[in-house]
Amino acid sequence: MFNGIYTYHGKPIATPHNYRYYSQVLDNAEFGVVSTYTKASDVLKDDVNSLIVVSCARIDNRKELSDLLSVPFKETSLLSPNQLILRCYKAWGKDCVKRLIGDWAFAIYDSGEKELFLARDHYGHSSIYYYHNNEFLVFSTDIKEVLSNPEVPKVLNENAIVQLSAGFKRDAQTFYKGIFQLPSAHTLTAKDGNLRIDNYWLPENFKPVRYTNDEDYVNHFLEIYAEAVNCRIGKQKTGIALSSGFDSGSTAVLAAPTLASENRNLEAFTWKTDLVDKPGLLEGRVIDETPLVKDLVSTMPATNWHIVYSKEQNIVSTILKNQEIFQQPSVPYVHINEIFEEASKQDIEVMLTGFWGNTTVSYAGDINKHFRDLLFTNPIAYIREVLSWKEHQHISWKGLLVKTLYKPVFKYSRPSPDKKDSVRSYLNSAAIQNALSNYQGFTPELEQKRRNLKYPYCNLINAFQSCAMGEVDTLANAYGIDVRTPVMDKRLIDFCLGIPNEQYIRGGHTKWLIRRAMKGKMPDSIVFAKKRGVQGADLVVKMIKEANEIQILLKKFRKSPLGSYWLDLDTIELFYKQILSYPIGYDESLFAKGSAVQRALALGVFFLKLEHA
Repeated sequence: MFNGIYTYHGKPIATPHNYRYYSQVLDNAEFGVVSTYTKASDVLKDDVNSLIVVSCARIDNRKELSDLLSVPFKETSLLSPNQLILRCYKAWGKDCVKRLIGDWAFAIYDSGEKELFLARDHYGHSSIYYYHNNEFLVFSTDIKEVLSNPEVPKVLNENAIVQLSAGFKRDAQTFYKGIFQLPSAHTLTAKDGNLRIDNYWLPENFKPVRYTNDEDYVNHFLEIYAEAVNCRIGKQKTGIALSSGFDSGSTAVLAAPTLASENRNLEAFTWKTDLVDKPGLLEGRVIDETPLVKDLVSTMPATNWHIVYSKEQNIVSTILKNQEIFQQPSVPYVHINEIFEEASKQDIEVMLTGFWGNTTVSYAGDINKHFRDLLFTNPIAYIREVLSWKEHQHISWKGLLVKTLYKPVFKYSRPSPDKKDSVRSYLNSAAIQNALSNYQGFTPELEQKRRNLKYPYCNLINAFQSCAMGEVDTLANAYGIDVRTPVMDKRLIDFCLGIPNEQYIRGGHTKWLIRRAMKGKMPDSIVFAKKRGVQGADLVVKMIKEANEIQILLKKFRKSPLGSYWLDLDTIELFYKQILSYPIGYDESLFAKGSAVQRALALGVFFLKLEHA
C-alpha cells in the first residue's frame, strides 16, 4: 500500500496528521509520499531527474521490456518494480503504461515540473483512491487512508446510490462525495490544481488473431494462459480458490505442474455448504461442488485440498467486517470471506482466483452472431448446428427456435436495456427519481460504450470503469493475502477477444475453446458439464438462522434518516418475510430476493456508519 499528498501552488503540508504520516519521505514542502507495510526503500528517489516513484507492482513482461530498453535481461530481471517503472518512464514518458504488463499501480512525482502522475494497470488489480480540492490532492491504494485525512469531507455521494438502481455501481465514483477511484487502464496527471484523466487502453481495441486451423488457436491459447499463470505463482506459498468451474479449475491444472517441478504444493480451497441437491433447491444448478472438485484434484500433482465448510451464521458479521475493510457498501460474498479466512490460517501468501474468467478463458461466445452468420452464409451448416444444439443443450423446440432463429435474426444488434428485477428493488424509487435530476456520471464516454457494445466487451468495460477487480484485492489484503487473477492478464484478454467467434461455439457446445484446451487435463465430468455451480447457495437458509440479527438491523434502518429515505424497507421486509416462510426447497426467484435483502443490509450498515462518523 502507498499513500501520498500533493499540495498546490507551493503550499506546505500543514496539518499535524499529514506531517506525522508522511514524515518518512518528504521531498519538499509540497509533496510527501510513503509506502506502508513494506520497507522505506520501496519509495525510490531519482535526484538527477527530480523524480520520486512509489508503487504496488509486479511486472510480468521483463524480457520484452529489456529488449525494448536495450538493456540485458540479466540486469532487468534484478531491478525492483520501482526501478523498472522509473526506467520505462524515462524512456517513454507517460506512454510507458501501454508497455507494462502485470498487476500494478504507481505514482511518480516530478519535483522539477511540480507534476504528479498516477497510473493503474489494464484491468485494475490494485486500486488508487484520491480526493482533491483547491489546496491539495491526497491519494492512496486504500480508501481508509484518504478518509483518515481530517480535511477530507465524509459526505454521501448520491450519484453512487443512483447507479445501484441499475443493478451495480457503474463507474469510479465512491459512495463519498468528492472521493474517486482512478478507473482501470487510466492515468491521472495533477499540476497547479488541475487534474487530467486519460484512458490508455480499452478491451475493444484488440488486434484480430487468425490461424489456418483450429488447433493453432488452442495451442496459442494454452501458451499465453500458462505464461499468465506462471507469472503469478511467485516464490511464496500459493493457494487457489477452487470451484468445479472452468475458470479456477483451468488455472489450477496449469499451476500445479509448475509448482510440482519446484517441489512445492498448490493449496486448493473449495467452499462447501451443508445443503444437498434435491428437487426445488436451485434446480438446474450444482449446490455441492466438492464431488466434482475431488475428481479434478485427483488428476493434479502436488495439490493439497482443503474443504472450507460454510458457517451457519455469518451474513451480518461478514457485512460488518466488510464495512470496516471497504469503508463503503460492497456485495457481501460470504463464501469468499470464508475461503480467504481459511487460507490465511494456512499461511497462504499468494492466492490464485478465476474471477471474471467467463469474459476471457471460458467465454461462451456470441450465440446470436454464430447462428446469424451460419444462416446467411451456409444454410446446411446452420441446420446441422441447430440439430447439434438440440442434442447437447437439452432445450425445448420452442426454446431452440428462439435461441437459433428469433434472437439471431430479429433481435440481433439491439443492446439489451437495463432490466428492473428484485435484486434492484430494495431502493426507494421516489428517492432515486429525486436524485436523478442532479445525477452526474464520472466516465460517461465509457458508460455509453458499455451500453452499445455486446458481451463480453460491455462487461469488461463495466468492470474496468467501476473498478470491480480492485475489490477482490482489497478483500484479500485484509486477510494478509496477495490475490492474483491469471484469467485477466492483458495478453490473455487481447487474445480471447481477438479470435473468431466460431472458436467459442461449435457442434452444439459453447465455451468450445476452453473445452478443447482442457480435454485430457480436466475430468470429462467438468469439461462437458451441463450444470453450473452457484455461489453462496445457502444464502436463504443462513438468513433464516440469522433472523434475530437481521431484524434488529432492519429496525435500525427504520430509525435511520438515510436508511429510511433511500431503502424501500417495505419491500425488503416483504422479501424477508417470504424467505422466513419458505418451504423445503427454494428457486432462483427466492434466491434473488435473498440477494436483494443482503445488498440492502450492506447499504444500510454503511448509512448507519456514515451517520455516526
